[in-house]
Formats: sequence, structure tokens, C-alpha cells
Amino acid sequence: MTLSANRRIKLFIACFALFIFALTFYSWYKAEAVYTQQHQNEVREQIHKHLLKVRDQLEHNLASDLQLAKGLVASISVNPQMEQQQFERLAETLFKEDSILNNIAAAPGMKIRLMYPVEGNEAAIGLDYRSLPAQFRTAELARKTRKTVLAGPIDLVQGGSAFIARIPVYLRKLARQRPGRTAQ
Repeated sequence: MTLSANRRIKLFIACFALFIFALTFYSWYKAEAVYTQQHQNEVREQIHKHLLKVRDQLEHNLASDLQLAKGLVASISVNPQMEQQQFERLAETLFKEDSILNNIAAAPGMKIRLMYPVEGNEAAIGLDYRSLPAQFRTAELARKTRKTVLAGPIDLVQGGSAFIARIPVYLRKLARQRPGRTAQ
């Protein structure tokens, strides 16, 4: 059975139209895929830039708070018998508006003796780090290395969890002066 020339032309036109439609659909699909990929890359880059800003701000805040905390460490090393009231007066300066600190504690002999603020942290006062292996490891590491150690998130005895900076405090032994000599 042979098709008439007229039918063959119509079949050819229909096939050609179907081919053009398929080619157009495929081109649209590929263009949409490229556009989607470009859009995803732009969104990723925007998110990456935003996260870099957040990270930089966190690093800045952390570094600032650690420097302030080291000032408190210096105060404790000069006055190791510091009482709670004096500790509170010194510690409250660390809690400025952009501080990321929630509380600060001093633990001579690995036992929390001083805390700021006390309210909400009562359960931590008297805590001996040796009774909590997860907390003792980082406190001991800071003591041994004489360096600040960041740890966390750690479950807190007063509830919740937090990142903790362990800053060791070492007391300076005053050199005994020999009679007849003056310190310079």
C-alpha cells in the first residue's frame, strides 16, 4: 500500500512539527535546568557570604569575651582568695550587650566556688569537675597545657547545654627577696 503524495507530505509535516516541538521542549528544559543551576549557585553564594559574616561576628565576640575573661583571670591570680561579691563586681563587666557569655565561673581545685550570675546557676556552685568526666577532661587539658580550651556543646548541671571556654588560672609565686636587696 502506497501513500499518496499528499498524505506523505502531511505525514512529513506532522513528523517535522513533532520534531520541532520535541526540540523546542528539550531546549526549554535544558535552558530551565541551566537557569535553575545558576539560581542555586547564586543562592549558595549569598548564604555563604552571610554565614561568613555571622562567623566573623561570632569569632570577634568570642575573642573579645575571651580577652575580657582573661582580665578576670588576671584579677583572680592576683587575689586568689577573692570572695563572691568581688567576683560579681568584676564579672558583670563581661556581660555587655553584644557579649555571647551566659555565665562565668571560677573553679579553684576543679570545684566551682564563684559564679556570675548566681541566679539560674545555683546547681553548678560546688560542682567538682572530677565528678563529671566530660567536663573534667577539658578542664584538665586546660590545666595541663596552660592554654584556653574550647569545649562543647556540653550538658550543664543547671540545665541546657553550652560551649565552654576553660581558661586556666595560675598563681604567681612571689620571689623571696634577699636581705639588703630591693626589687626592681
